[in-house]
Amino acid sequence: TSSNIFTTRSVRPGAFFIQTLVMLGHRITKESFNHLLLSIGLAGSYGGATATTGTNLKTHFAGVYWGKIERSINAPSQLLEELKSDNETVATDLVEQITQLMQGKNAYPHHIDVKVLNAHVQKLIADFDSEPVNPDLKNDYEKAAVEMRDLFDAWFKQDKKGK
Repeated sequence: TSSNIFTTRSVRPGAFFIQTLVMLGHRITKESFNHLLLSIGLAGSYGGATATTGTNLKTHFAGVYWGKIERSINAPSQLLEELKSDNETVATDLVEQITQLMQGKNAYPHHIDVKVLNAHVQKLIADFDSEPVNPDLKNDYEKAAVEMRDLFDAWFKQDKKGK
């Protein structure tokens, strides 16, 4: 077993971790997409008992981008090479740079603006947090839970046919 879960480490203030998610083709429904956004939006801050960094990381959406094929700019290492930052740079500056890179030459042809995305996520959170939970969201969330499970199974479980 690892002792890492019992060790707290600090991340230098201002450190920026990039995480991207690629879904090619028509693999996700609106309900599943909202389920994913709600899960990320509710997390808000990374951390918890299993994280060695604690809850000192905050999640910032930088938009949704798509096309028929994945672009190299989607790779976090590629983004980090392109981003310009110094000790004065804040997350919103980096989100703006990512937005420009993802929409620039050789990037994705379609996008949802980060302001529109953030407003949508905040509405999902408000609907989820209401008493009672918004019934439309509850139904969509239950439907999406099955779809997300099936997507996970299709991606990670080995095909046992013919073996």
